[in-house]
Amino acid sequence: MWADLFRMAELVTLAVFVRYGLDVRKKQGMTPLAPPWLTRIMKIVSCAVVALYAYVLWTLQGLVWTDALALALTVAGAALVGAAKHELGASHTWTGYCMESPRLVLSGVYGYLRHPLYAGV
Repeated sequence: MWADLFRMAELVTLAVFVRYGLDVRKKQGMTPLAPPWLTRIMKIVSCAVVALYAYVLWTLQGLVWTDALALALTVAGAALVGAAKHELGASHTWTGYCMESPRLVLSGVYGYLRHPLYAGV
């Protein structure tokens, strides 16, 4: 039963992370910083990491005490990514891109951390 609850909590956290952390849409005003093939590799690797994470949850047999700590850190990281993405709004770009005319964000989580997206990941 505890393993099922843990798995469900981690899957919800993974869904939040994927929704906010892996926003790979090409938005208006984005300029590539690297060749498209490098960005494609980065997207594939990111999807592979998410798939590996889901696989580990799927094959989970039992829990140890450190899993509670792992869950807390995972939830905190996903919450930080979600807050940072929300604060950036339309200024958010995916790795390998930049905005042509970005807006400097100093409020919210960016008032405390310089790179909350990286810290959350």
